[in-house]
Amino acid sequence: MYKTVDQKIVFNGLCGTNGRYPFSQVTVADVAALARGEKIDAGLVKRIQTWLKDRFGLHRETRERNAEADLGTAGWGVVFPRGCNSDRLEALRPLLDWRKSQAASIQKDRFVEYWGEDGYREGDSGRSFLERHNVDVGSAADPNRMPYYLLLAGGPQEIPFDFQYELDLRHAVGRLDFDTVDEYAAYAQSVVVKEKEWVEQGIAAERRATFFCPRKADRASSLMRNELVCPLLDCLKSKPVTGWRLEAVLDDLATKEELLRFLGGPSTPDFLFTACHGLVFDPSDECQREKQGALSCVGRDGVGLLDTSVAASDVSPDSSLHGLISFHFACYGAGTPQWDEFSMKGDRKLKASKPFTARLPQRLLAHHRGGALAVIGHVERAWTYSFAGARTTQIDVFEDAVRRILRGEPVGYALELFNFRHAHLSAELLLLQKRERLEPLGGNRDWELADAYCAARDACNYVVLGDPAVRFPPMAHKANAGGRSDD
Repeated sequence: MYKTVDQKIVFNGLCGTNGRYPFSQVTVADVAALARGEKIDAGLVKRIQTWLKDRFGLHRETRERNAEADLGTAGWGVVFPRGCNSDRLEALRPLLDWRKSQAASIQKDRFVEYWGEDGYREGDSGRSFLERHNVDVGSAADPNRMPYYLLLAGGPQEIPFDFQYELDLRHAVGRLDFDTVDEYAAYAQSVVVKEKEWVEQGIAAERRATFFCPRKADRASSLMRNELVCPLLDCLKSKPVTGWRLEAVLDDLATKEELLRFLGGPSTPDFLFTACHGLVFDPSDECQREKQGALSCVGRDGVGLLDTSVAASDVSPDSSLHGLISFHFACYGAGTPQWDEFSMKGDRKLKASKPFTARLPQRLLAHHRGGALAVIGHVERAWTYSFAGARTTQIDVFEDAVRRILRGEPVGYALELFNFRHAHLSAELLLLQKRERLEPLGGNRDWELADAYCAARDACNYVVLGDPAVRFPPMAHKANAGGRSDD
């Protein structure tokens, strides 16, 4: 999203049927009105900030400090929806047994399966779930009461996105959502095989991180290239992470064919970062379930938008993504809610007949020849407010997350600063709302309110798809089953 001369707001996303911005009629005044009407729970904000404090500032952490990379200390758990078929549990058994061998190696209570009545119950909030399990919601995550790493085993119809967002403020949360039991089994087997391979064989002498960003004529694409990807690369090059080679595939080189080479083709990197438009479809469009969030690449004259975008169906069944960790900055790149999260309560717009996880990351994670370890992405529209606010460019959260991943820290822990950003911006919005009640200024404060609201909402919706404890083994140390690193 960015400011235009006529006070309209344009989002990062392209309509899959006509290639236009599907949200271009939203105005700054619309968003400001939404911000004025949005009720922020002051108590929740305070609890969030308490959870995120540590001796270095504001960060999510466990009470046993600096233990987040060690599953034997931080703990690992899986949450199933109540009423879930036991076939799903058994399909994940290889992964559960592997994590149990790591997390419960010293203390048995550091590995927990939340199943049946102990699992997610319809209507649970993050807070009610924690309280039901006798967890103090006003402190940092305590592995003695609940593991720090939590894997949700079910789709957003069974375990809502909002539950994931709230729980993720305190814990490191990931989600697995597949249509078939075989896909759950394929992911579990893929992670165990790859991690055991690292334990037994060590790691490659050099690993590769690829950054992909196509050139398009619109403003949002220019912002993604010039204020996110290129500055991010500059930061990573100025202080390199040991053992990693960086490569940039930008502008006219960022074609569909090239991206497919990175998604299971001959040039699949260890880490892939993409920044591009995600395709958007109307709820009535038959393409929505399969193509929503597909990654739009460089187009060619006479070739349709769908034909120059990468969707799940484009990933070859003969490819292998074994060991890939991927980060997709794109509208709907991780999933779609049922209702528009940026419309007034009295005028809620339907986004889908039911909420769903994006098909492309599902395909990458459950590939039968060896899937990705994790896909990081955004639910709903991704806004350029993620990195380019009204006042300044801010890529620190992206740089921090990428550095942590490349250093070999678990992906769930690597995303902590996105949660801190969400908490900080929610508190800022709360203060602006308070000022508005005391000193109403109307349109004179529209941009300030719209800026705070969009940034806070945007930061909330980054999620990990896959096990939040997956990680690259640190380059300086041979991998070990317990997952501890001194790097």
